[in-house]
Amino acid sequence: MSPRPPGKTIGLKVISIIFAVLLWLYVANQGELTASQDSIKVQLQYRHLAQGLSVNGPEQVYVKRWGTLRENRNIIAYVDMAGLAQGSHRIPVKVEPVAGVILTSVKPKQIDVVINELKEETLPVKYVVSRNPPYGYELLDVIMEPEKCLLKGEETAIRAVVEVTAAVDLGEAKDFTTLKVPLQAKDKGGSVLSQGIRIVPDKVSVYAVIGQIQSSKKVKVKTEYAGNLGLGYELGKIEISVDEVMVLGSKEQLEGIEEVSIQAIDLSGKVESFSQESEIILPSGLKAYPARVMVNVEIKQVIEKEVVE
Repeated sequence: MSPRPPGKTIGLKVISIIFAVLLWLYVANQGELTASQDSIKVQLQYRHLAQGLSVNGPEQVYVKRWGTLRENRNIIAYVDMAGLAQGSHRIPVKVEPVAGVILTSVKPKQIDVVINELKEETLPVKYVVSRNPPYGYELLDVIMEPEKCLLKGEETAIRAVVEVTAAVDLGEAKDFTTLKVPLQAKDKGGSVLSQGIRIVPDKVSVYAVIGQIQSSKKVKVKTEYAGNLGLGYELGKIEISVDEVMVLGSKEQLEGIEEVSIQAIDLSGKVESFSQESEIILPSGLKAYPARVMVNVEIKQVIEKEVVE
């Protein structure tokens, strides 16, 4: 029998080596190879999309791999959007080479996508209180920064947006509170819209002023004195600029308060009439309007009557 040509001998050796490697992989993995052949769901990346465009297409594809890879996050599936303009397209799905994997396949191999032009619209931001302040407290003022946002997305999606809101949680607030609140785009039915829309910025700073719920009550003003007039003088008529003041505070604080006093007027050594401004004296936590009153004090000389014999 004539010897085999050298080229055929080398080819058989190469094929034998390949089969030997595949057999070794199977034996070494003891069935793990079979497990690694299962299809896994992979997030699909859209690369090189031109600025000012958006794309609608599948978010995930299935990748089947042969090898010893154990962590799915190392598999990257993508489509190349370079050079594609507005409209419908069918493009191939690609998978990046993965270390430790002999072979990969992707399903579907091609996907249909729709490329749209991005639109922009500026809208005011409206705050919505998701939880009210604790019992006995109320929201006094709210400032948002910024007060407007920019909507970016497909024209049909942006047209569906009626308002952009920030849900403010004041359930634990009792004073000046600063919050970072995410924004939500909503349609006329109040449903949150997110598909095909991006909000810039996606959060706003909310500054909320919280205070105790205030009640009010009108009460009389009482005059207080300190010290003694000069010898031979006496008090005459006392006039206060107001007879009553409005006191502000919580309902509980105002209970039982029927009158308030002014800061004591010092009469020490006084021998003639005078006027002065005096502050309303209140328990802690209460406020009065007006907070100060004008007091006119008349001082008269005592005239001794002659004794008739």
